[in-house]
Amino acid sequence: MVLVAVALVALLGAAALAVDVGYAYFTQRSLQASADASALAGAQGLPNTATAASLANLYSGSTGGKNARSNVPGVVTSVSTKCVTAGVCTTPNAVVVRETAQLNTFFGRVLGVNVFNISARATACSGQSGTYLIDDASTSCGFVVGPCTLGYPYVSSNPRTST
Repeated sequence: MVLVAVALVALLGAAALAVDVGYAYFTQRSLQASADASALAGAQGLPNTATAASLANLYSGSTGGKNARSNVPGVVTSVSTKCVTAGVCTTPNAVVVRETAQLNTFFGRVLGVNVFNISARATACSGQSGTYLIDDASTSCGFVVGPCTLGYPYVSSNPRTST
């Protein structure tokens, strides 16, 4: 009986940890999606930094934002702009959004873990090719699309391979 009781406590503790960590991971992915959307919306307002910050906050996961979710309460959003250029930069061409939240645990309180601190960061760039998400380490905000050569028409003596 004692062995079963000890094993049951350990099994319930592992299940509780799995539930809390799984929910924290799900919440972090929701927060990342919100940060991505916020950064992309903000980049649409560049080069005007005030408009970019306003749009980013409008589409954030914070309370009142268009991407606020009930499973991620108390989201704090910070928006900044930066230059992502290898040379001299005169106006910002990227928006950086950082969202943070505290997630209360369900079962972790028994083990002394009351809160998970969750954060997400996204950087979006407004370049000549449009608006898109970039890596924070990027030194370029645009890529040039070159001409596409498909190699058609392909002439062959075999009618099945001739296009």
